[in-house]
Amino acid sequence: MKGIEFWILIAVGVGVVASVLTVIFTRHASKTDAGVAQIEEDGEYEGSMGGSFVSLAFLFSILAFLVIWLANAMAGRSIF
Repeated sequence: MKGIEFWILIAVGVGVVASVLTVIFTRHASKTDAGVAQIEEDGEYEGSMGGSFVSLAFLFSILAFLVIWLANAMAGRSIF
């Protein structure tokens, strides 16, 4: 595997790790709020966290790929 497939795989990995960290830290911050305790018992909130994770993973993967592409362009290398 070489070329763009390698960089896409790295970008997806970075996106998943970044979204996991974001979900963990936002959940931890929301548990410390007193008013959010009732929302967490609601099943809809748990479902929205799964959708949020997928959206964040997609967003962070795209951003990671663009950063990789920019870094390679500035270094004078092609990712294709």
